[in-house]
Amino acid sequence: MSHGRMTQVGTPAEVFQRPATPFVAAFIGSTPMNLLPGQITSGTLHVAGATLPAPAGIAGGDLVYGARPEYLELLLQARPDAFPGTVSVLENLGTSTLVTLGTDDALIQAVVPEGEEPPIGAPAWALPRRSLLYRDGRLL
Repeated sequence: MSHGRMTQVGTPAEVFQRPATPFVAAFIGSTPMNLLPGQITSGTLHVAGATLPAPAGIAGGDLVYGARPEYLELLLQARPDAFPGTVSVLENLGTSTLVTLGTDDALIQAVVPEGEEPPIGAPAWALPRRSLLYRDGRLL
């Protein structure tokens, strides 16, 4: 429900893995989905300093890129298809740690196993393993 309107109906797994709108994506899950502005130009998706191949069949233009913190792999070496940033916050979740990367224009959160978190101030890159795209508030 959002503003008195039903936004999505499905099993908990369906809603978590394929939220229909950015509102649902941010609401469902113990750590909210990273929702980042992006743009497709010439078949390339540009998001938060990363250059990713654009999915086939999606026209160019502005969109919202969504990736759950649990579906980002934290790297200590640069890759063009990973979000570059600097570790700014570490939040212990018990058996895992929520790592916040500060980028030039966004904060990106990734979950890493306990004991594998880089130190605050370290450069790091978040590599998406699964992601979603939204345009005009709807899942593409």
